[in-house]
Amino acid sequence: MRIDLEFQPGDRSKPAVIFIHGLGMDKNLWSSPCEARIGGGLFPFNLLMRKRPERVILPSRPEIKPEILTVGTSPPWLATAYHDLQKEAYPLVTWSQRRPVAPVDFAVEELKALVDFTSNMTDKDIILVGHSRGGLIGRRYIETHERDKKRISALITVATPHRGSTMAEWVKYFSIAGTLLEPFLKYLSELSDEVTVGKVLKALRRISDFFRSEAIRELLPDSPFIKSLKPLDGIRTFSLAGTDPHLFSLYRWRMQKEDHHYILTPEEIFSFPGSIIPLLPERLIPPEWIPGRGDGLVALDSADFGEVSFKFNLNHGKILTDEEARACIVKIIREVSTGGEVSLH
Repeated sequence: MRIDLEFQPGDRSKPAVIFIHGLGMDKNLWSSPCEARIGGGLFPFNLLMRKRPERVILPSRPEIKPEILTVGTSPPWLATAYHDLQKEAYPLVTWSQRRPVAPVDFAVEELKALVDFTSNMTDKDIILVGHSRGGLIGRRYIETHERDKKRISALITVATPHRGSTMAEWVKYFSIAGTLLEPFLKYLSELSDEVTVGKVLKALRRISDFFRSEAIRELLPDSPFIKSLKPLDGIRTFSLAGTDPHLFSLYRWRMQKEDHHYILTPEEIFSFPGSIIPLLPERLIPPEWIPGRGDGLVALDSADFGEVSFKFNLNHGKILTDEEARACIVKIIREVSTGGEVSLH
């Protein structure tokens, strides 16, 4: 089996760590997040990290104007726990699943091969760290490979839907996507030609295909897969969960003259999921979108798993790159390595 993997040999006296990416992503999520893409490769991962653009004051009227629409300022550099552990010389492995939108069991067999490979890099045990669906892949692997349990000392899941995600219910409602996206699609007409419109339609089709995949259906709270998950015995388990559902915003630049200056001001015209919530009946608003109850894609209750669960006011993507959340993952791994207790403090 040929696998697209990245690894750091590290110190054999330390446990090795295997990082598992989520649905529709790849190994860059952990090792090169600035290059990672989400949604089946359609969007840059750093879309979830963007900040509101700064207001710009110019001494004269600009001859060149910025794009009408922007999703905000991109962070110059992103790091994950992969980079933190690399500095501490832990043996590390991550890989790109060959079928990232296929059912979990396809990735589980790849993980089996990765565990075999990683066992040669350490004299200690192996710790699995999975983001989103990646945590379910790690959990399923431990469930179905009883003889390999002795090689795995812990599973750390990050924003993982252990009880499924009601966001997957949107498979049923995708036909109304055009209506839900209308608040910002109308602004595309200001800068669109036929080529641009074609790209937008192509993107919507790709989104539709992604949300209709079997892998998405597998994440439904009442799916056979979710219902089949069992408690993990003999393995230390920990989880990190986010409680900020805001994922991204779309801004329009407005220019105005004040005295002898020209001011470019960003105006938010759409936020996800904030702009969609008022369009929905209350019964259709998923808990993943409610502040304090979800990270935009996974509900807090669903992400809670294991002997200790940590909460962060972060969205589904920021929980990977936030310094405090990264330090939490590193702390868990250190304590597991020494057999120590992991607490919320």
